[in-house]
Amino acid sequence: TPLGSTPCTEDNDNEEAFIEQEVRPRLRATYARLRAASAGARTVVLTYPHIFQTERHCGREPGMQNDEKAWMRDRTDQLDDIIGDEAPAAGLEVLDLRDAFAGHEVCTADPWVSGWGQPGPFHPNAEGHGVLARELVDHLNR
Repeated sequence: TPLGSTPCTEDNDNEEAFIEQEVRPRLRATYARLRAASAGARTVVLTYPHIFQTERHCGREPGMQNDEKAWMRDRTDQLDDIIGDEAPAAGLEVLDLRDAFAGHEVCTADPWVSGWGQPGPFHPNAEGHGVLARELVDHLNR
């Protein structure tokens, strides 16, 4: 479906169940294999940062309404919560970065994530990658 032609909440109405029923067991298995392969190593799993704010619109998020962006933030939280459950259960550390881009999401004055029509749309840009790297280094040094 072309971006902006069908609301995310309609086009992906089974996503919440898919994340729970399909993604959770896959992450559980992946984390178990990772722990087995890295016995004794300190392993840190990063959560996903929120990349959308719901206060304003701009041309870098074509056709997306605030309720759709809120829905995406909810799915990010759902996935991050699963990561927060499954990684420690496998003996891995979690670094929760869901709020790392607060105030710097798509359509803010200084975004740390690329919007539509920019290189790497809806992924961290150079500044965003730098923030995530610094957060990880700080976590490892604590």
